Amino acid sequence: AWSENPHKIIEHIQKKYPCTNVVVRSNTSTEDNIESSHAGAFLSILDVFTKDNDTVQHAIEQVIESYSKNDRVCLPQDEILVQAQEENIKASGVILTREPRTGSPYFVLSLDAKSGRSDLVTAGSTEHIENYYIAWKSQASFSSPYVEQITEVAKELLTIAPIDSLDIEFCIDAENKIYLLQVRPLIIKNKPTFQDNEILDNLFEIKNLLHAKFEKNPCLSG
Repeated sequence: AWSENPHKIIEHIQKKYPCTNVVVRSNTSTEDNIESSHAGAFLSILDVFTKDNDTVQHAIEQVIESYSKNDRVCLPQDEILVQAQEENIKASGVILTREPRTGSPYFVLSLDAKSGRSDLVTAGSTEHIENYYIAWKSQASFSSPYVEQITEVAKELLTIAPIDSLDIEFCIDAENKIYLLQVRPLIIKNKPTFQDNEILDNLFEIKNLLHAKFEKNPCLSG
């Protein structure tokens, strides 16, 4: 445990991630479960340089301290995750596999393809952020090359996960390799009024109706 031998844990981190930046993430027993996510409730710290013992120790202790805010008691089951920090990021963001307010079958993508950071979307920033709503069965094409890439990853995760409401944090590097930084349950309080297939079928009918309405009519001028 950290309280018993922090220096041994720091040595282990340095051995696994020598002379590089890592992310120190919260992983409490009360976050990211089916009933509640507590997304953003606890601290995660980027750009922690592993060669500096004091920097690593300070980052870990800051995250631990965040576990006890708002009168919460730090529990023995609480953990900390230390991850390699991806460099040369071309794009990052979050994709939800359902619309979070209604639970409707849309992929909701918030994408940052400009800043080169991995934390703008999760920090709640609106600068540089592109937002997309994509129906599950959509075959639409997009100007951004990343939209289809990450949507396909989300579809694959839905075939693996035991639930179909996911909150997926990702980044894409200079070689177009996708890294999943975090996947957790998406908490939806309001369940859909209609079945998924009803919504998707109605969208398909609306699409066909609009295509028909906007086709060129040889009998009309202009």
